Amino acid sequence: MYAGPTDFISDVYGNGYDKCGDRTYGFLKENRKDSFSFDQFDFEVKHSTTGAAGELNLFLDSYETGLEVTRNMTIRVGLADYPTAKPYYQFVNMTYRECFPDDFRGSYIEDQEITVGDDNYDINTEFNQWPCNYKQEYNITVIDKDTGQVIDIPAFLDQDGEIIIIDTPKGKDIGDYEVIVCSMIHNSIQTSACTEFDIIVNPEPTDIIYTKEPEFLLNLDD
Repeated sequence: MYAGPTDFISDVYGNGYDKCGDRTYGFLKENRKDSFSFDQFDFEVKHSTTGAAGELNLFLDSYETGLEVTRNMTIRVGLADYPTAKPYYQFVNMTYRECFPDDFRGSYIEDQEITVGDDNYDINTEFNQWPCNYKQEYNITVIDKDTGQVIDIPAFLDQDGEIIIIDTPKGKDIGDYEVIVCSMIHNSIQTSACTEFDIIVNPEPTDIIYTKEPEFLLNLDD
């Protein structure tokens, strides 16, 4: 918890800022030189009557065991209704123990065999990051198994977070594909893992039925 200074933005001592409305709070991303993401912070802002502009509570899981990490942050406090007013900058050093997954991996996905015209359906590709709870970034790569080349994602495939959406395939989608799903979590080393499965798109069956005459008919004399 960090409280605003009473000699700059005061709710009590009447220096003018107490009548200026809501504050805005944010991190100065340009001052951070590492790849660590603060997306996992939860914010809670309280406007108190103790002489401080407000209290900014930051919630981040710190674990009993794990890598001890210290981050230098700059928090910018501004006035929502007066964006050109001089802001206040709070410099903060935060030390906590960072969580690392025991076994970060994606779930097993069976190979999919579908036919042109089949109904659409979803596949859950959730990655297990227990005991952590970081934000994850998902992406997919598709390989044409006939050529071994990475290709643009076919139109019948889409991704929404941990969900792979398989729409109704068309004739142009016929083929054999390898799909690689990867996820990265927002810890300091950006832990990542991948899982893969195949999709075979078969042509739509025709109404033509081929039959073969029995051998005894083929051998009959005219």
